[in-house]
This record gives sequence, structure tokens and C-alpha cells, in this order.
Amino acid sequence: MRRLLTYLPGVILLAFLLVFPVSCERTDPEAQMEEARAALMSNYYSAKYFRKVEVTGDKVEITFSSGDPVILDKTRVKVVDCRIAPLPESTPSQDGNVPDGNASISWVAYDYHYLYLGLSNGHMLLIPDSPELSLHTVSFLREDNPSLSEDLVLHPSGNILTGKLPAGSDGFLLKPRFLYRGKSLTLDGVPLKDEALDFGKKTSCRIDLSGGGSVSYTIILTEDFPTVRIYTDGGAAIVSKTDYVTGRIVIDDPERRYSEMEHYEGTMKIRGRGNSTWNMPKKPYRIKLDKKVSIFGIPEDKDWVLLANYADKTLLRNAVAMRISDICGMSWTPAIYQVEVYLNDEYQGCYAFSEHKKVSASRVQLTSEGNYLEIEAGIDEPAWFRTGMNILIQFKEPENPDEGRIASVKGFLDAFEECLLTEGRGDPVTGYPSRIDIPSFINQYIIQELTKNIDADLFKSQFLTLEPGGLLTFPHVWDFDLAIGNCDYFSGHPGMDNSYRGWYIRNYSQEGRNTGWYWYLFKDPAFVAAVKARWKELYPALEALGEDIPAMASRLSGAAHRNFDRWDILGTYVWPNVMVLGDYMAEVKYLQEFYQNRLHWMDSEINHW
Repeated sequence: MRRLLTYLPGVILLAFLLVFPVSCERTDPEAQMEEARAALMSNYYSAKYFRKVEVTGDKVEITFSSGDPVILDKTRVKVVDCRIAPLPESTPSQDGNVPDGNASISWVAYDYHYLYLGLSNGHMLLIPDSPELSLHTVSFLREDNPSLSEDLVLHPSGNILTGKLPAGSDGFLLKPRFLYRGKSLTLDGVPLKDEALDFGKKTSCRIDLSGGGSVSYTIILTEDFPTVRIYTDGGAAIVSKTDYVTGRIVIDDPERRYSEMEHYEGTMKIRGRGNSTWNMPKKPYRIKLDKKVSIFGIPEDKDWVLLANYADKTLLRNAVAMRISDICGMSWTPAIYQVEVYLNDEYQGCYAFSEHKKVSASRVQLTSEGNYLEIEAGIDEPAWFRTGMNILIQFKEPENPDEGRIASVKGFLDAFEECLLTEGRGDPVTGYPSRIDIPSFINQYIIQELTKNIDADLFKSQFLTLEPGGLLTFPHVWDFDLAIGNCDYFSGHPGMDNSYRGWYIRNYSQEGRNTGWYWYLFKDPAFVAAVKARWKELYPALEALGEDIPAMASRLSGAAHRNFDRWDILGTYVWPNVMVLGDYMAEVKYLQEFYQNRLHWMDSEINHW
């Protein structure tokens, strides 16, 4: 009986198992997790869309537009409800270089419209609830874009993503990151690359979907760009280069890009200016304020100009030339600041706001007995004369000199030219060294030759000063919208073409080849040696400027694209363009390449002098 009691529990257990069989197969949580991971990744790469998440205890059930739900165990993987909690950070583990398809899932998150999968390689994937939400964010991060003052993340509103450059940021050439779901993504029809792109214009984005079809978005970045608003009295039109129209001016720089001045408002008068540029659709202007004011940190004055740069499709050539002038140390370099101009509330485009060239304590410095002279193609001043080399010289100040003063200045210029024609031109007493300021002549030469400025062959827009008993001096440079590869009629000079090659300022004047002041100055070995030495001194800074041109364009890009929305000329020949490229950044690239190629060509040639 005792032995029967000993075996009875085993008999009962055996009978129970026979009546109620139990599976001996072991449930493996790792295998379940791998199965769930595979199912989630399959849903990501397919054409299925997220529907909902239901949580019951530790069980998480995720359903999609078709197929079986995916079951997760909250004890095995982190699950976050982003309707009430922030999205987790995606940080790579030891799987940082593992492809998405082979990475494990570190966490799963969801909100009203998206399921997010955080992978062990640091990437995040998303499954939207509809094709229209295939693009989640476009991010511009400081780690990718040092020009940004802070991260900028854009979210779609419908099919539009808009954002504003953070204050203190430096331009629209930006490297984006896209969080999206689809087979491929293109921007303006070009596959996405790991490089900075121009977001100064509206950018179209298309995502090709895994199940076929595509969705499109538009990315728009804005900024607080400095503006100049002109209001003429009674809305009067500005139709003359001589007759002023009165009105009011409002200048705003809300981000204080150029100075501490955020706002100025005052009365003024305005008229047209320029020669060939006045005949172009986008007009340049001369402004005279009713009182002296410092604008953008420039020393106070009444006289200012707005340069239209209509034929210069980079809007940068004058600014680049003034950077060269500053590097060369001209006695005055006109300040130039890019602004957007409105005339009676009508948008006119992007202009260069600059100092008007004049005699003053902060611009062209001259005594009351001194002479401010202009070399110009056409007569537009009351007092003028032609030198023996047929160079037209006009008096800017004084505007109405007496006959004795005109004769004195003409006599000085004639004597200078006569000494150039002699073999003793370099004599320190009787030659040119006793008549000209050699450093200013050398700086002038380098600026004009490097930019290959078509007008600088002693033809027009060249300025001189001459004090009684003093030296003839080039105090500043001006007018470069047709320089640096933007003039197509160099072939009118025998032996010249429109390329970056060729000595232009050295060998030509408006009288032809092998004429003019510099042709004879270069006959003196001492002058050649001085130019070579100065070139070597300036070359590193000139080379660095070439590298900075894309950054200059990036800062201007937004305003430039708005300008070309107003003036639709990027694909149109405008006199005297060498190239018609149809794209703003392509124009900038051409400008940079021309500048750098000419710089390197000149350096190679000068090294052999």
C-alpha cells in the first residue's frame, strides 16, 4: 500500500498529459524580436502605410494598411508614444557602419501620423499613414553648415516647407538632411548629393514611392534682408539724370547685418545716374539726403548711389572689385552693401548701396586748391581738355575752374606724357617718378588688369587727383559691372579676346595697341620690378578672395533670386554678356573661375618677368 502511494502522483501526471497534451517547444524572445524586426523592415520597404498602435500591458500591436499586425514586447524594446513624449534621440552604437537593412531596432515610436524606427546604426526610419506625408522633415544642422547660427528644421504644411534663416546666419548655400520614406529623392530634378545646395530660391523636391508614383514638395527659405524704400512725393516717376525728384527714404536692416543701425527714415531727393546703365530696364539712382547721415556704419554724408548691376548677373562684380581695391590699399575704397529696393512700394530688385564719389574728408581727400579729375569717354562736365595722347580729362572738382587752372593741369599732364616718350622716362628728376604717385599707379594697374576691365584702358570711369606742386594720383577705382569676364567685345582690340588671358591695361589705350601711359611705364625696368614686387606682396590675399566668392554669393543668394524673379534675364543675353548660363550659381561659378584663372595666369606670367 505504501509503495502504491509512492507511484500514484506519477501515474496521475502521466494520465493528465495523455488527456491534456502540452507543447514542449520553447518560446525564444530573441527569435520573436528578430521576427518583429524583419516584419517592421518589410513594411518600411513595401508600399504599406502606418495605421495605429495598441498597447495592452507589455504587448504592443502595430497595424498597417494591409497584412498581419506586428507584435512587440515592451520588455524587449523601447516603445515611445510621441503624442505625449518627445521623440527619442538616434545615436549610433557599435553598428554605426551597418546598413539599415541589417541593423537592429533600438526603439519604436509613434504619433498620430507616423511610426518611427530607431536603428542601432543611428539612423531613423519612418512609415507615414499616407503617401502625402512621405517627407517628414528637412533639417539644416550647424554641424553640417557652420554658416548657420543655429539648427533649422522644416516640417511640411501640405506640400510646402517654409523656414526663415536664423538671425546671424551667413547665406543660403546649405547642406540639407531629409527624413523621408521612398525609393529616391530629387531636388529640382537632380538626385540628392552630399553637398551644399543653393536654397536662396524656391526648391522643388520629389520623392519616388516604393509602390509607384511620387509626391512633390516645395522648400522656401526666407530672410530679413536689408531694404531701401523710396517714396517720391505724389508718386512721381524718376525719369531724368539731371532733375531731382523729392521724397522720403526708409532704410531697414533688422538683423543689423551691416552695422548697429536697424532703421533710418528721412527726406531726400533722387534722380537717375549712369551712362549705358541708365538705358537699361533696371535703373540706377543718385540719392541726396537733406542732412548728413551715417548709413550702415559708413561715415556720414548726404550723397549716396544705388547701383543696379543689371548686366552683371552675379550682382557681385563691383563688390569683388572693391574687395580688390581694399586689398591693394587704395586711398579710398567706396563701401558697397547689398540691399533690396522698393520704389513707391514696387519691388525693384537687388541693388548695391554705395558711397557717391566726391571730395570729402572721408572719401576723396583734397585741399581747396586741388583738382579731382575724371577720364571719361563722353563730355559731361563743363571744364575739360584732351592730352597729347588724346585722353579726355574732365574736372569733377572744382566744377568750373578758371582758364589758368585748366591750363596748369593740362600743362602738367602734357609734360608727364612727353617724358614717357623719352628714353629718360625713368629719371628721378626729369622723368615720370617726379610727376606721378607710383604706388597708386601700380595699385590701379593691378586692380584693372586683374579684373580685365574693358573701360580701364584710359577710356572712362578712371579718376585722378592733382594738388599744386604734388603728384598725379589714382585715389580710387569705380565701375566694374562689365569686368571679370562680362564683356564680349574685346576682339575690337587687335590681338585681344574675351578670355582670361592677355595683357590689356599694359598694352592698350583707347588709341589702340602699344599706346597709353602704362605701355610706356612698362618700358622702364624699375617700374616693372616695382609691379612685380607689389604683386607678390598682394598675391596671397588676392588668392584668398577668389576662394571667398561663393560665400559672397551665398549671402546674396536669396535677394539675387528675388531680383531675377523681378527681372527674368538669367536665360537671356544682356549687352555685353560673354556667357548666358540660365542659373544664378552657374553665373557665380563662371565669375569665380574667370577671376581665379586670370589670377593664376597673371602670376605665372609675372614670375617670368
